[in-house]
Amino acid sequence: MRGKSRTIKDGWWAGALEGEVNGQKSLMLRYDGERKSAMKRFVRDVKVLQNVYHPNLPQLVGYSNDETPTPFILLANVQTRLPQALLLDWLKKASLARDTLDAALYYQQQLNLSDSKLQDYVEHASYRIDMEQAVIMGLPPPEIDNIVSWRNFGLAHSIRDIYLKLLPNRGMMPKQPVDARDENTSAEMQRKINHLTVLVRAILPSTDEISTVHERLHKLLGTIDDDFDEEEEPLELPPMSLRQIRRAAISINVHQASWFENNGITPHKFSVGDIGYIPKVEDEMSDWSKFVFLGNVVTEGLAKLEVSSATNGRQSGWQDRIHQSEDLASFELPGSIHGWTVVVPPEAEYTIDIVHAKETVRVHDAWGYLLDAGKEMARKHGIQPEDLILITRAGTDQRFKIRDLRQVRYWPAQPNSMPSFNQPQFGGHNFHQGRGMGFAGHGHFGHQPFGGHNGGGDPRRLIQGQDLAPKVFYLFTSAEKEHEPYFSLSPMHVPRPVGEKPPELNPNQVRCFALVD
Repeated sequence: MRGKSRTIKDGWWAGALEGEVNGQKSLMLRYDGERKSAMKRFVRDVKVLQNVYHPNLPQLVGYSNDETPTPFILLANVQTRLPQALLLDWLKKASLARDTLDAALYYQQQLNLSDSKLQDYVEHASYRIDMEQAVIMGLPPPEIDNIVSWRNFGLAHSIRDIYLKLLPNRGMMPKQPVDARDENTSAEMQRKINHLTVLVRAILPSTDEISTVHERLHKLLGTIDDDFDEEEEPLELPPMSLRQIRRAAISINVHQASWFENNGITPHKFSVGDIGYIPKVEDEMSDWSKFVFLGNVVTEGLAKLEVSSATNGRQSGWQDRIHQSEDLASFELPGSIHGWTVVVPPEAEYTIDIVHAKETVRVHDAWGYLLDAGKEMARKHGIQPEDLILITRAGTDQRFKIRDLRQVRYWPAQPNSMPSFNQPQFGGHNFHQGRGMGFAGHGHFGHQPFGGHNGGGDPRRLIQGQDLAPKVFYLFTSAEKEHEPYFSLSPMHVPRPVGEKPPELNPNQVRCFALVD
C-alpha cells in the first residue's frame, strides 16, 4: 500500500487499510489473529467474492498467496465513509435502499441462499460508501452460515430497518414533532429528525412483495429526477429539503402519517379542518388551551379534504386472572346516536371504551394544502410555516365502568364430600353448558365466576333460587356535544330537550352499577 492510508474500524471492514495499489485507490483487508482461524475466514471470503460481480458488493481485485504470513484481500474503490454521513440526504437514502435490495437479491441468486438466510446476510452485514457514493454491502461474519433463524417479515423490512436505525432516534415512530422532555436535543433538531423519520417510514416499503418495493423506489427516484432538466447532468445532486421529500412522498400516495396528541385537549374542542397555532413560550410545553384559531379550511372551502366518520367500541375485563377484551358492535339510531348492547353476568366487572371520530380520508391532501398555502398564511400571522397546525382527526374517547352487584351464594362445603355432577345449577338455567353467556352473539369471555362446570370443576354447590341470569343493558353514545351518554334497560333511545339529563338507573333495583370513568 502506497500513499496515505487509514484503518477502518467498522464491522466486516475492521482492520482494513485504505491506500493506493499501482496508482489505484484500493482497500486491503487483512485477516489477523490465530493462523488457522484467519485462513478459514480468508478462504471463505475469497470463495464468495470470486463469484459476485455487482456494483453494490465488494469487488475483489487480488489476494495473498499461501506463503504470506498474514493473509489479505484487495478490494476496489471503497472509501472509509459510513452511511450515516448521508443522514440528511434522503434522496440518497432511497437510492441506497434500492441498491441494497438489488445487491441482496443478486447475493441470493449467486450463492443460492434461502429467503431467511438472505435476511441473515443483510441484517448482519456492515455497509460502506464508495467514491461514487454507492452503498457497498460487506459480508456477514462466518458464523452466520451456521445459524437458523425465523422471521415474520420479509427482506424489504430488513433493509428498511437498516436505514431507519441510522437516524439518531433509531427510526422510532414519534407522536409529536417535538418532545419537551428531551433536554439533550434542540427543538429545531428534534423537528427535523422526527419529520425525516415519519417520511422515511412512509417512503421505504416494508411489504413482502419485492415487485412493489422496486416499483415504489424507482417511482420515487423518477419523481426526483423530474425536477431536473433532461440536458442537466449534475455531478452530484444536492441534498433534498424536507419540502421536496414530502412532495415526493405525496406524489406516490404514501404520506398518510400525522402527529397525535390527546393530553390536555378538552372534548369537542376541535373539528376536522381547523387550522391555527400555539404561541411559543420558551421553556414551556405546548399548551393546547392557548391554541389560536385561524379558521376551518373545510367549511370555508379553502381545501378539498374528504372527511369520514368512525365509531368503535371495546369491552375488557379480568377472567381467570387474564385480562381479556373484545370488540363491541353498535346499532345506529336517528340523530347520530349509537347504541351498544352490554350483557353482564353475575359478579362481572367490565371497562367499556367508546371512540367517536371524524378524520381526513387522505392525510396527504392536508399536507399538500400546508405546502401550497402554509408559507403565505404563516407570513400573514407572523409565525413560521412549521408552527401551523391543521387538524385532520378529532373526536371523543369515552370510558365507562360497569360492575354487577350480585353476590353468588353457595352451600357451605361438607367435609369429605364429592361434587355432585347431577346437581341442578342456576335455578334450572343451563347457561353453564355454553362457553360464555350472552344474547344475539354478544360473548363475554366465557365468564363463569361461579360453580357448576361440567367434568368436575368447582365442587361448590350453588344455593338454588338465586337470580343468576345475565343482565342486559344498552349504552347510548354520540359524537355530538349536546348528547350525554347514558345506560338504559330499553334498546330504544328517547330524545330529550337540550339541557335535560337522561334518567339514571337505580343500582339497588337493577343490581348493577355503571359510571363514566
